[in-house]
Order: sequence, then structure tokens, then C-alpha cells
Amino acid sequence: MKVTLANKTIRDTTEITISLPERDSKISEFAEKLYIPEISADKNCVVLQCRKFPFIEGMEVNIDELNYLAKRIDGFDFYEAETFYTAAEMEKPDTVEDLINLSFQIDNYFLIDLNDKDTKKLNRVFLFKKYGSMPVSELDTAGTEKINEFFNSRKKGYVGEYGIIFKFKEEAQKLYDGLHFPPYYYGKSSALLLEGTNENGQLKMEFIEIPCDNITIDKALYHMGLDKITRPQISIDNCGEEHIYNKIQRITEELSMSIKEKLYTMNLYSKAIETMPDMGMLSRHKTIETVLDICNPQNTEELTLILNGADEFKLYEGVTDYREYALNILDSPEYHFPDDIKAFIRLDAYARHCLSHKCHLFTENGLVVYRGSSENIMNMIERSNHLENEIKSGLAEDEGDLYEDPENDVGSQNMDMFF
Repeated sequence: MKVTLANKTIRDTTEITISLPERDSKISEFAEKLYIPEISADKNCVVLQCRKFPFIEGMEVNIDELNYLAKRIDGFDFYEAETFYTAAEMEKPDTVEDLINLSFQIDNYFLIDLNDKDTKKLNRVFLFKKYGSMPVSELDTAGTEKINEFFNSRKKGYVGEYGIIFKFKEEAQKLYDGLHFPPYYYGKSSALLLEGTNENGQLKMEFIEIPCDNITIDKALYHMGLDKITRPQISIDNCGEEHIYNKIQRITEELSMSIKEKLYTMNLYSKAIETMPDMGMLSRHKTIETVLDICNPQNTEELTLILNGADEFKLYEGVTDYREYALNILDSPEYHFPDDIKAFIRLDAYARHCLSHKCHLFTENGLVVYRGSSENIMNMIERSNHLENEIKSGLAEDEGDLYEDPENDVGSQNMDMFF
């Protein structure tokens, strides 16, 4: 959605044309150019031009509301978008708040594209919108009868740019109250839910898609009115996989973080998950959980350091000793060793050689290898007392121990050491 905005109090000296939706860090840049607060619920802008919604030109708006509306529109399919535009053209809402609520009422409208001659599809769209569900056996037989019944009971529809539109119910539920944006997934699969009761006993909720810019969290806290909320709670909505955030939630509780710190930290955890390469989503979570168990962060600074360096860890799941690690390497796609040659390789010595200069540790979940160079992280790993011996063997192994084969004492020069 392209829109030209100005500061409503100094409109003659400020004017920018922007394309929405945008991430909140970019919205902050727009706010700076418009000389308006970075975080505000006020309608401090005026719309100078908007091709899709010319009826809002001259309207005072809030830029975050416009951005949320643009996300809603961007998530529509072709038919939903045409229905929304036609419904907006018919209703001509007075505020962006009304437009946002209209975006959640698409199923209350039935648009007929006059260029579409597929009556069977038209009947099915009508039935699903009107009744929600119907046995497949009745779709085609009931469609014509039901749609004719509907038209006979209605006045003439509104003719818009994309066709003729009809409205099922005059009154529809309003989800947006002008302050708290309704939960809506836009391109993410995880979200933080911040809930609490205000001084009037009303339940308030903010939905924060993660990973996000920290300013997004700040805006949610502002809209929540956190200073007036009793017993605020954070929960996770992750498309049925909420449990994968349990570890980081427990740690934020143990470190007695504030609500804001918890939200920042869980957002950072989500960012760390996205940046980790070469593995599936659940494996990424398992890797970071294993690393957190090893490092056992004692404060917020240590936890932040680990999460910022999460992409430098690799977990070889199921690998419990050096021999299994060597087999894992030899079986990887970049190697082309025939299976029978493995019988002639001193797998243990080869694995120890590969890991001799890497901080590594065998855990219940597998082998963890730290490929970074942060001394602070290495110190955290060394601090783990119950795994101290294994860590030292990974960090400072004696050369003789690395290559000694008690059954066959071979030399340690070139590749001969491994055969």
C-alpha cells in the first residue's frame, strides 16, 4: 500500500511517500522524518494521498495503524483482496480503525466477479461464506437454490471496480479497539503473548510476532500499559510446538528478569534459531538447549552472549564418542570413502585429530562443537564442573594421547597415523 503522509500540525513542511507494510525499525525512520514520536497511539499524521483508499485522504491517522492494515491486506489472497477493496469502497469507513475491523469481516461479504462465468465455483464460495460448511454431496445441488433465495431476500448489490458485492449481516464483530491490535500472523511462525489484568479488571493482551525488532516489543508494552497491569504473564504461541521454548522460559524465570528483559531475551532466542544454518528447526532448538545446559549462564549478560554466538555451535545428534564422530564425518556427502576402507582407519585417532583445536564436549544429546573464539564462552563451558574432564580432553589433549594406539603402535607422521 503506497501512501503519502504529513505531520498533521506542520503538514506544509513535512511530506513523505512510503510503501507499507514495513518492519517497525523502518517505521521508526519514517516517524523521525515526519517529526512524530517513535511510539505513540495518537493520530498525528494526515493522509495526503492513497490510491487504494482515496476516501481516507485528509484523514488523521496513526502510522502504526496504517502499517498493521497493510499487513492485513498483504496477507489476503486475490479474491479476499478484491472483496476487501470493494467492501471498503461501499462502506467508506470513517477511520483506519474501521478499516482494520473491516479486514476481519471479509467473510461477511459476497463478491461476484461479472467476468467469471464459473457458476459452480460461485455457488460454492457463497455456501462456504454463508454457512461455513456443508456436505460435499450437497454443494452443487444446494448452491443454486440457496443463492437464489439469498438474492430474492436482498436489495440490489453494490457495484464496484471488481464486481457486485453483497453483505450478509449488517452488524459484525469489531476486533480492534483502537489500541490493541488483534493477534495476526504475518510471515512468522512464533509469537509471544503478553497478558494481564488492568486496574479495571479487564483482560489485556498483546501479540508479538518473533523474531522482531526490539522497538516492536517496546510498542507492545506501551499499548499494554504495563505499569497498570497486575501479574503480567508471557506465553508462547508456536503453531503447536510451544514446548520448544520451555528451556529459555525457565532460564528467564531463574534469572529473575523483568517482563521487558524476558521479552527481549526470548526474542533474541528466536533470532538465534533463525540464524543457525544447516539443520531443521527442532534440531536448532535442541542445539541451543544443549549449549545452555553446558554453559549454565549465571546472569543476563552471559545468556545474551551465548544467544548472540549460537550460530557458532554445532550439535552432532546421537554422536557419543570419537569413533562415532569419525564415522559421521566419513559418511557426510563431501567425503567419498568406500565403506570397506573404514575398517582400516583408526577412527578414534582421526576424530581426535579433527577436534584437537576445537572446544568440544560429548553430552547426552550428542557431540557439541564450539567453532567460535570467545574466551568468555569457553570459560563458561569450562566452568561446568560435572563435565570438566571431557572439556579438558577436547581443549588440551596431549599429542601422544591423540595418536597412540595401544594395540598397534604406528608412527604419527602424515596420514600413516590414521591407518
